[in-house]
Amino acid sequence: MSVPAGQTQPIMNQKPLPGCVAALLAAGSVAHAGLFSPPIDNAGFESPSAPGSFSTTVDMWAEETGAFVQSETSGNMILTPYGTQWGGLSGGSSARGAIYQQVGTYDENVAYTVSFLVGDRPNKEFPGLEVQLWAGGPPLGEGEDAATLSGTDLGAGGVGAVMLDSKTAAAPPLSASVEQSIDLSTGVSGAGHTTGDALWLRFVVQDSGDRQALIDNVSIVPSLNPPEPPEPVSQTLGVDPAGDMFLQLTNLSSGGTNLVQQSDDMASGSWKDLFTLTGITQTDILVPSEKPASFFRVRTDSPAKVVGPNILLILAEDCSKHWYDLYDATYGTATPNVSSLAGSGLVFNNAFCNVAVCSAARSTLLSGCDPNRIGVSWHRRTSRVQLSNGLLPFPAYLRKAGYHTTNSEKTDYNLEAVDIWDNVSAAEFGWRERPSSETPFLHVRTIYTSHESSIRNAQDIANPVTDPASVNLYPVHPDTATFRNTYATYFDQIKSVDNDVGRLVNALQADGLLEDTFIIFAGDNGGTVAGSKGYIFNTGLHVPLVVRVPANWAHLAPVSPNGRVDGFVSFEDIGPSIMRLAGLGHPKEMDGRPFLGDGVTLEQINAEDTVFSATDRFDETYNVSRSV
Repeated sequence: MSVPAGQTQPIMNQKPLPGCVAALLAAGSVAHAGLFSPPIDNAGFESPSAPGSFSTTVDMWAEETGAFVQSETSGNMILTPYGTQWGGLSGGSSARGAIYQQVGTYDENVAYTVSFLVGDRPNKEFPGLEVQLWAGGPPLGEGEDAATLSGTDLGAGGVGAVMLDSKTAAAPPLSASVEQSIDLSTGVSGAGHTTGDALWLRFVVQDSGDRQALIDNVSIVPSLNPPEPPEPVSQTLGVDPAGDMFLQLTNLSSGGTNLVQQSDDMASGSWKDLFTLTGITQTDILVPSEKPASFFRVRTDSPAKVVGPNILLILAEDCSKHWYDLYDATYGTATPNVSSLAGSGLVFNNAFCNVAVCSAARSTLLSGCDPNRIGVSWHRRTSRVQLSNGLLPFPAYLRKAGYHTTNSEKTDYNLEAVDIWDNVSAAEFGWRERPSSETPFLHVRTIYTSHESSIRNAQDIANPVTDPASVNLYPVHPDTATFRNTYATYFDQIKSVDNDVGRLVNALQADGLLEDTFIIFAGDNGGTVAGSKGYIFNTGLHVPLVVRVPANWAHLAPVSPNGRVDGFVSFEDIGPSIMRLAGLGHPKEMDGRPFLGDGVTLEQINAEDTVFSATDRFDETYNVSRSV
């Protein structure tokens, strides 16, 4: 069934979309009235005047004359999957109570499915419940709730609408709730209603008296079961980020035909065909919010050829920015290869890890999430964290989109990271493993040389190549032979890291990939000398971050190469930035914000001046400290 052209209003008070998900698909001009709109989900029922009391305020819904609607949290309310707050609908001694809400505009021969919870209050009899579809009367203005019409009857001179269809809800078991759905149809145009009139959803009890029907989690969506063969329909889809549904768009065939499917249980692998999409030009990937009621995906038999830049992410172990002359000429050592990256790219003056130890910092980078919020801030947890709401580590989204993902080769994570790599233990130049020279890649290379273990004892620092007399010690460190040898040995290791960076760049150059590859270089946490790694001081959190911008993709950088960026960025932002470079939106469950990619501006980045960080357990030490 094609979608009616007149059906352009969002279902049920849909909010404006944030910039990261506002343009899901650009595919024609027909807007669907609520295919992916959220359930009403307690609207008007979740703000009682006080705990355990009743409120007659019904936001969004209009109460008809004689109707009585409760918002209740008392012990008489049964427990449901959506909590203990329900809308209780009764009628008084002589009237049948009813509430209604505008849900779009009328067009003929459109079928809808209305889903809701219906329950039976323990100390009240169930009066029966009718679900009705009406059309006609004055449409609501932009942003106007149906509650502004409270006190009027939908069809008795108040609103002046005409009932189109009605079904009776099944009675729930005693003191229980039942999820159920009812199909309603608009039928053909008739007296009192025409195309474009307001379309109303109405709930009415069947009996008056001291009886009560409890309803919750109401949604209404068009019933889209296309005829065979399916009729191509161009759609413009929108998702309210606060809703209970999500759309996962993967492997779309640009300009081809893609089939939208629905599943109520993804674990079963069962998907129902809904309708086709044509002319896809842009893709975002969204993951579910809480309490997903239904899942949608787009399937294609001909995955699109991914056209995006390659990404090489280089992580230097235990390197804060203080030891690089690119950042600090007084205390840092020369790193010509990292400085060369900066000459063709960007230096981020204020880049921070969010936890001052490697496994927690690496978990933050991989997830794009605040480490304390998701529970990965404790170094090397006994059990790894499973991300919630279907969120995946950022490389998984690139892999789904056609990137070849490799890691070389450290996997020190505090969260589950299954099936995100094509090779988790790849060689140094892991991109050479990809199946085709046309396949874009994400390669993560961790350089262990500068790890704290390199200066752990007197033997490690006994014979540095760097002259100990040439180093400048920070004032917090005593001027002793031990500290001078420690600094000098650490500088030797940083120079070794720099040599590895040069070798990676040369390999890309030899493979003809340098000007198609973003090279992101960062320290994974603070330095190794006393008072840095593990401590939420600048020396433990403030890391080097340099991005080489390839000539063929310079338009994805927020400023011309050989520039400096002053805005604050952190490890939460690296995953969303890489996804943005690859042409993907990032899931709203990620806390980070992209600092690279199409549409990102220098003004946006420089407006950021705050980073939150933490340190909890590091080996046997418990710090449990926070910083801003």
